[in-house]
Amino acid sequence: MVRKLLKAGADPDSKDYKSGRTPLFFAVENKNEDIIKLLLENKASIDIQNFAGHTPFLVANGRKYPEICKLLVDQGADSHGMTFDDLACNYKTSNIKYQLKNKLVANQSS
Repeated sequence: MVRKLLKAGADPDSKDYKSGRTPLFFAVENKNEDIIKLLLENKASIDIQNFAGHTPFLVANGRKYPEICKLLVDQGADSHGMTFDDLACNYKTSNIKYQLKNKLVANQSS
């Protein structure tokens, strides 16, 4: 359905009137990696903010979704200056922690 809507010209950055969330926020909240990837492939703004000033990355981090955080960071999401230590308390999977650490260190050095 999302693919059909995008193909028909739906705006991937349209916000709901209540919270300012875009389809990317809803995909993150539902842990739907396929829809997240589809939206990003169709030019959804990765660092868009809702009315509270949160980004999809901050929502994923707050909900402790390490795989989604990694996916967003790998796609270029702003980690909001968070270091690995800031994120580490939210992640239990050592492999995910290692991958995020490497990505964040690489981003800080560039």
